[in-house]
Amino acid sequence: MKEQKITSIKEFYELNNNAIEKIRKKEYETELIDEHESKPDIKVDINEIGACSMSVWIRVKLEGHEVYKLNPTIKASVNLKNGIKGLHMSRHPEAIYRAIAESWCIDLEDIHKLGDRIACNLLESHEYSTKSIVQLHMKLPYYKQTENNVWCESNHELFFLSEAQKSEVQKSDKIKITTKSIKVSVDGVTVCPTGQSLVKDYYKEVANGCEQAAFGTHMQRARGEVTIKIINRQGIRDDDIRNIFDIPKLIEVMESSMSSSTFNLVKRLDEQALIVNALKKPRFIEDCIRHSAKNLVDKFSNIPDDAEITIFFKSLESFHQYDLYARLSSSFLDLKKQLIK
Repeated sequence: MKEQKITSIKEFYELNNNAIEKIRKKEYETELIDEHESKPDIKVDINEIGACSMSVWIRVKLEGHEVYKLNPTIKASVNLKNGIKGLHMSRHPEAIYRAIAESWCIDLEDIHKLGDRIACNLLESHEYSTKSIVQLHMKLPYYKQTENNVWCESNHELFFLSEAQKSEVQKSDKIKITTKSIKVSVDGVTVCPTGQSLVKDYYKEVANGCEQAAFGTHMQRARGEVTIKIINRQGIRDDDIRNIFDIPKLIEVMESSMSSSTFNLVKRLDEQALIVNALKKPRFIEDCIRHSAKNLVDKFSNIPDDAEITIFFKSLESFHQYDLYARLSSSFLDLKKQLIK
């Protein structure tokens, strides 16, 4: 086994691509037996076959200058026709590594393009396949300030989906991205309106008729997810995709729909402010769903009408030995129509 000192992750991907091209040429010249190309005993089409839980490193620019190292997990598959016995599995990491080398340091708004490149590379590498699906899952470090200007880091989960298709086998120039989606998962806090009303009723004499008092109630951490799925990718400009897949804005849509956002570093003054402000904004998870739907329509006018929208909330209950969840699924057009009524 040869050892070579590699000074960067980028160098690793570039050296790997060069080595793969050489070994592929050598394999072709030596005419090694390829069991994958033989005929299967049972001829049945397979919808998806591929690699999952594959971890890689990428570099991402935030607002054009700050650079993060992100560690996405990749799930990538292609379809397999009934006349092919097996998939050339080594071509999967090969397609992934090539895509990363081609887009080594990318803007945050363009992370979704990495999935597109992998999906297209898969169909180029697997000439016998006509469909590919790529999913990226990663955690994004996100920095924000408390009311008293203390900075802290939050980690939000991002999910990207890219689906590609080609009309004919062996035709790599016919590859098109047909479906794209983004999902952003954000943690926050919900304040129970029912509990607050009950406490307010109990202390109504003490409150002396003060309707604005922020009465105590139980709180719990909640998790909100918004998914935007674009079914017909054709005809939508890259700039529009960039604006739709605006990660900071989607995080804001979800955080502002809850009673409060979460902070990993809180001093006493900030703790006081967070509690009081959250108590002024009591919400069920049903309220969170509806507020996030309205926020999405208000802030994202360029989402295609036929885009599929899914909003999901889970409340990690403090009083109960079970959790609560709520889900909304709709086309963007139907969502807009409901909010206009």
